[in-house]
Amino acid sequence: MTRDQAFQLLGLPAAAEAAAIGQKYADLKAGLAAAHAAAPTPGLKAKHQQAMNQMDEAFRMAMAAAPNHPLTAPHISEPSAAADPRVDEIIRQNQELMEELRMLRQAASQPPVPKPLPAARPTAPDVPAAPDVLVVGGPEMDSAAASGDGLVRPRIPGPIPRRALIAAAAGLAVLAAGGIAWKMAADQNAAEKSAADAKAAGTKAAADKAAEADASDRRRNPDWATKGAPFVNGPGMKFVPVTISGGGPTDGKRVFFSIWETREQDYAAFATATKRSWDNAKAGDTHPAVNVSWEDATAFCQWLTTAEQTAGRLKAGWSYRLPSDHEWSCAVGLKERADGTPSEKSGTIRGVYPWGEAWPPPKGAGNYYGSTVPADKFATTSPAGSFDANPPGLFDLGGNAWEWCQDPYSGGNSGSRVLRGGSWGNNDQSYLLSSRRNCYDPGYRYNYYGFRVVVVAGSGG
Repeated sequence: MTRDQAFQLLGLPAAAEAAAIGQKYADLKAGLAAAHAAAPTPGLKAKHQQAMNQMDEAFRMAMAAAPNHPLTAPHISEPSAAADPRVDEIIRQNQELMEELRMLRQAASQPPVPKPLPAARPTAPDVPAAPDVLVVGGPEMDSAAASGDGLVRPRIPGPIPRRALIAAAAGLAVLAAGGIAWKMAADQNAAEKSAADAKAAGTKAAADKAAEADASDRRRNPDWATKGAPFVNGPGMKFVPVTISGGGPTDGKRVFFSIWETREQDYAAFATATKRSWDNAKAGDTHPAVNVSWEDATAFCQWLTTAEQTAGRLKAGWSYRLPSDHEWSCAVGLKERADGTPSEKSGTIRGVYPWGEAWPPPKGAGNYYGSTVPADKFATTSPAGSFDANPPGLFDLGGNAWEWCQDPYSGGNSGSRVLRGGSWGNNDQSYLLSSRRNCYDPGYRYNYYGFRVVVVAGSGG
């Protein structure tokens, strides 16, 4: 920084006295220090620190050049005399201010020329002459009596004192330096805010996209389901997990059971879409669909899988089907092994029922025939969820309607198929055992034969 640059940066004439330089430096330094302290980001603090360093260098240079300053060489280190391009930029941005200072100094060195006042207008003898200039008070005005002609004239100011000129120049320079610092800070702050906003917007967009992908997966993927937050498919069927134990193809896996037997409203959509014959009992939309064969139930599961995957409501690799005989035993709470055929295991676990071990069943245990068990208010089927759920959260595993399962009753791949759970038409103690199996031909329909659906990943056993 050169000496000329130093005085220009401080906004002072090259011959400024040490006292004026010191006062000006103190004012500028205070403003920059306050801006530095208030800077909201490290980048702005660095900008303000750089401006303060420039101000320090300009102060040392100016004081070294001031005539008769009280600070001698040991106190003021001599700065480099090389021109600083940063100062040139500040000076370039403030050319208009420098020009205003030059014109102010030039005007101060010349005495002002008073303007002639117009002659007083004639007035009637008893009416005082109206002054050409109406001024209310003020020490800068001569009185009408002193002028002798009845006019009030402004006092003509003398030359502007040098100290007043320096003070005015210092004030303008402070404003200029403050404006430059403010502009630099505002630009930096705007740039950093824009970058921060862009980053935040990008982060939010990514988070929103991830949240939407997660929500979409939860809607389509039954594996997210819990007892408290079931998986819900398009028709409104709800599924909760049952962990399989005791062997079999799904041993150790979770199979997701519908909490209800398939309802009339669910099956009616299938029958309409496929034009499948069905003797609808029309007991009510939320009653279990009965008069349904094993073949009907299997076809419903295939149709539901295709419809839900086509609509994007079921994740690829998942499918609906009937539960196996062993999976149904796990759902009702039996500790059976998967070994053996359903016919071999039918009725072998005595004294265990879907509601527990008490006999007769307590009131509200389920929808059974009401001659030897506590009567319920339903003559035939009852709406889904009319009685308490079992521990996994499943309704009507005992009573309401017999439920078709996948397995042949006596093993192999053909023959009669298994039904589990009893119905509204049963009250015999042996028929109400959790381990009791029933069986009929896969094409047989009856008014208390229905089914329950599971959803599984992959082949699902």
